[in-house]
Amino acid sequence: MLLLCSSLPVYLKIPYIGYGLNNLLLPCLALLLAALNLQLQHFNEVFRYHRQALFFLFLFYVWMWVSALFSDYESIALKYSIKYSIHFIVLVSFLILTYKKREPFSYYRCILRFLLLLAVFGVIEYLFHDLWIFPLLRSPHSLDVYPRVSSLMQWPNQLGVLLSVGMLLGLMLHKEKSISAFECYFGIFLFTIVIALAASRNSWLLLPLGILLSWLYRVITLRKGLCIVGFLVFCILFFPIATHQLGIRESKIFPLSNHVPGKFFVVDLNKQALLTPWETSTSRLVLWKAAMCEISKRPITGLGIEVFEKIIGKGIRREEGYHTHNLFLNILVELGIPGLLLFLVFIYSLLKRADSYRPIIVIPLLMIFAVQMVDFFIHDFTFTTIGLYFLAEAGNSQHEGN
Repeated sequence: MLLLCSSLPVYLKIPYIGYGLNNLLLPCLALLLAALNLQLQHFNEVFRYHRQALFFLFLFYVWMWVSALFSDYESIALKYSIKYSIHFIVLVSFLILTYKKREPFSYYRCILRFLLLLAVFGVIEYLFHDLWIFPLLRSPHSLDVYPRVSSLMQWPNQLGVLLSVGMLLGLMLHKEKSISAFECYFGIFLFTIVIALAASRNSWLLLPLGILLSWLYRVITLRKGLCIVGFLVFCILFFPIATHQLGIRESKIFPLSNHVPGKFFVVDLNKQALLTPWETSTSRLVLWKAAMCEISKRPITGLGIEVFEKIIGKGIRREEGYHTHNLFLNILVELGIPGLLLFLVFIYSLLKRADSYRPIIVIPLLMIFAVQMVDFFIHDFTFTTIGLYFLAEAGNSQHEGN
């Protein structure tokens, strides 16, 4: 839980350096957590078990630096190569942590309760968005999208996606009798409301996919899945920000909150940051086209880490924060063909050991990779830390005792 919380203070800066405090806390706590669970024999076993995957991970890491050195924007690429080295430390720490025999669902429960905490702060933000904690932990740009809620994270899309994963995680843990029925159903209720308030269209599409996978794996019944989707649809049609993001504007029927007496749900929706579905779709197409153009110019070494967002995306959208909105395309444009191939071989080398018959291994990873086909969240340390944990669990899932 402490490790997950350490990924949140992005906007609190380390004095004299200017990096977010999470850049210091996250790797230090990851190494400490691994060290507390480490014996020399155990360490050697982990590296023997994952030697192929770790070899390709090392090559991918080296190539990231090679790409940075050949970049036209070397300072940007080197800066973010240093910053993203944290992901490599966290992943190796998780591989060590999840290799050892333990109570099987303890870390999953920590993730679920961390996500419940984020959901609670999401509700608090919607009701009291001027509360001191939100400007303290989040950037002004992140705060500008209110009444979309981001809780303690930096953007609503990442929050919505993680809560969708959290809802399915709760259902699977309840199926395994690892959490109570109250915790499971309270989580479903709270997560659904905050997913609607985050107004992330990606998460609205992702949740039904997760429900379908859960039904196929017999985690839930079809009736229960349809009830959850139905409640999500109700919440989307109830809250003004959700219907606004859905593209329903100036309707006499929606949002349904208009039919509730009083002015509790009155919020300002006239903000430039609140894009229509059409604007979002066309923006992605423009970014994908620009990425393909840059790939043709530098197919081998790429642009360098984060250069697309800081230079190309900013040139198109006139502000930072616009990656290619596709994980694999982003790796290809920034690290070239060798970088993408090394990444794919690493993923295969690690996941070929995954137990594909266990829904708690398969469903979270499929949801995370699915959403990265239309977005790119690697820069979000909270999202990536949780994603790396699921990756490590999958890699160790067929090791004896796990």
